[in-house]
Amino acid sequence: MYKQRDIVLAKVVYTNQYQAELRPALIISNELVNNSLDCILLPITHVLRNDEFSFLLSDDLVSVPMKKTSEVRTHKVFVLEKRAIVKKIAELNEAGFEKVVEIFKAYFE
Repeated sequence: MYKQRDIVLAKVVYTNQYQAELRPALIISNELVNNSLDCILLPITHVLRNDEFSFLLSDDLVSVPMKKTSEVRTHKVFVLEKRAIVKKIAELNEAGFEKVVEIFKAYFE
């Protein structure tokens, strides 16, 4: 079973809802959601924007370094059926996850 903080390779649909490709993503949903058919995720990109929506995945924050320097796009939340997840590729540590949550919570203040 996939869990919160897992970085996975998944079929991610673009915001235009027409195109999709295998992309890394961070699971942010908790055990309650992850026990259903779905997970809640944030996409990860190697196109660095360094903006208020980005969280840099430095090597010290992940269990396995990303192949390219990457960012979590914290404002592009999506739900995905677990069967669209291909595999787990890494895990974000607790300190890194807390920072992602802090950025995400700011969107509701």
